Amino acid sequence: RKKMKKILSLLLILVLALSCFACGSDEPAVEGEGEAAEPIVLQLCWETNMDDVIGLSMQKWAEELEAVSGGTMKIELYPASQLGAKNDLIDQMLAGAPVITLADGAYFADRGIPDMSIHFAPYLYDSWEDAWRLVESDWWADMTQQVADNGIRMLTSNHIYGARNLVTSSKVVVPDDLKGLLIRVPNNVTQVTGMEALGATATPLAYADIYTGLQQGTIDGMEAPLPQVLSMGFAEVAEYVAINEHNLNTTIWCTSEQFFQTLTDEQKAWLCESGDVAGEFNQELYFEEEAAAKEQLIANGATVTDLTDEQRALWKEAAQSFYTSDAMLEMWSEGLYETVLAAMGK
Repeated sequence: RKKMKKILSLLLILVLALSCFACGSDEPAVEGEGEAAEPIVLQLCWETNMDDVIGLSMQKWAEELEAVSGGTMKIELYPASQLGAKNDLIDQMLAGAPVITLADGAYFADRGIPDMSIHFAPYLYDSWEDAWRLVESDWWADMTQQVADNGIRMLTSNHIYGARNLVTSSKVVVPDDLKGLLIRVPNNVTQVTGMEALGATATPLAYADIYTGLQQGTIDGMEAPLPQVLSMGFAEVAEYVAINEHNLNTTIWCTSEQFFQTLTDEQKAWLCESGDVAGEFNQELYFEEEAAAKEQLIANGATVTDLTDEQRALWKEAAQSFYTSDAMLEMWSEGLYETVLAAMGK
């Protein structure tokens, strides 16, 4: 009997020892010393190539976000429409996907915020300073909230896409030269109406199809900032470039509001603030890239025309019909043009 008690005592000690060992092994997991959570990954998509000013700015954003978040948030870069056209990407956002792409007022207008279309009106701005004053205004803050209410979160708005110029297969200097020409524009009411106000026949076409369209003659021209004209090779198949700067195109980078609201306040701040840092980098880089692109286009054989003040005045005069067109007045709230001018201090 004593032997049996001794055996039982030994077994009890062994069980207690094993229990203590098990408790000790569980302790680190309770204290959060286990495997780290997977980082939050966003897919950042745009139409142009990686090596232009936009691509370089997006690399900057990815680097800044990873650094400020300590690697807990990351951006994957998808240039050259790799994940689809802009409207397809916006549809993905509305479904809640963690996608970021660039957009502007013309796209938001077609997504339920018609007053935002004026952001892409021809010759709205006399300078880039006008554009930044509008972005910093109370009117813009109100538009930001309306866009969020419609499912899209504007993350950063201090980026330059560029001054948009005409690239055509025949020489264009004044608006009358555009008559009868098929000019590619993005597929939205604002840019179609704006190009028609300038005198062309506006032809919506996916960005990825522009080069082939120019090459095959299904379109007579397109419009874009000079760095994009160079990087995408458009002047190889349409040699005439008119520096008419019909739109000073700031751009907005946006994502899904549904996805955005899954982030903590700290993560939201990291995402937006790193985007603004990339925007400051973009602004510093753009003007150097624009000048370099112009020189390279000329060196490559493109015919680049700088407009005189008189010629530029003709373009601005033609653009005024945009502001009184039925298509835009039916979209806009009453007095929108005057409201936006006031927001810019005019």
